[in-house]
Amino acid sequence: MKNYHIIIFLMGPTSVGKTSLAIKLYKKLNVDIISVDSAMIYKYMNIGTAKPTYNELKKTPHYLINIKKPTEYYSVAKFIKDVKIRIKKTIKKKKIPLLVGGSMLYYKLLLNGFSYLPKRNIKIRNYINYLSYNIGYNKLYKYLCYIDPIYSKLIHPNDKNRIIRSIEVFLISKKNMTYYKNIKNKKLPYKVIQFAIIPRLREILYNNITIRFKKMIKLGLEKEAYKIFKNPNFNIMLPSSKCIGYNQLYSYFLKKITYEEMIYKSICSTRRLVKKQLSYLRNWKYKVNYMYNYNNKNNIKIIINKIKKYI
Repeated sequence: MKNYHIIIFLMGPTSVGKTSLAIKLYKKLNVDIISVDSAMIYKYMNIGTAKPTYNELKKTPHYLINIKKPTEYYSVAKFIKDVKIRIKKTIKKKKIPLLVGGSMLYYKLLLNGFSYLPKRNIKIRNYINYLSYNIGYNKLYKYLCYIDPIYSKLIHPNDKNRIIRSIEVFLISKKNMTYYKNIKNKKLPYKVIQFAIIPRLREILYNNITIRFKKMIKLGLEKEAYKIFKNPNFNIMLPSSKCIGYNQLYSYFLKKITYEEMIYKSICSTRRLVKKQLSYLRNWKYKVNYMYNYNNKNNIKIIINKIKKYI
């Protein structure tokens, strides 16, 4: 090979076949697969995240899968740090990092650079949550507007997670989010070749999402989620609890919704996620090679032909 300092992005919405294409590419190219998925990082959450099977992972290792328990916190900042470490290790082995997944924000932060924020502080976070229950999120948002008039305009007044995190950062460091956003880490110092799989017909993808979720239920998703739910360290506020399917099942376990509502809400949430992912790709400001999801053989040829210019 002439140059190992290239990396490949394989992006796209959920259910378009990114994992199966990546596994096929692994057999054709000298690559390490690095997962860019905010749900696959968690152990024991296998069915609902559509992880590669145990046998697939044994034959085709995926890095950054099964690295945290569902009861642990794993920040975006930690992911950016971990994926950069993994990229360096892969390049050191004279292999090409192949980043695969649908967490579009992670790709964007890798390309643009990332502002490292203070670590979470449980005491301060609990204090802010206490305030939210007693004075309401409207007053918390007004406080955010006071301490950070610039950043507060960029988030919705109902975006509870960002409001809490922004206030937490300020209370920890006495510096607001605007300050940190202006101090960015370096961008990736590699040639990034980007590919995105998109559905030819969105209606077919939506139908596949419905079929896939019902299949997950048959495979034992409810039992898998209930085991996590019964863990003494489980907390509904944990990041892992926000994952689609699990979040709705936890609401069902808490008797907030019916079983039928759980299925309906899970499918609807997945569809909304797909819309968001496709919106990200439509507004992507970087050079990307788009491919349809119905022809893996052709997509493999497209990818190999593109990267031949750089290796």
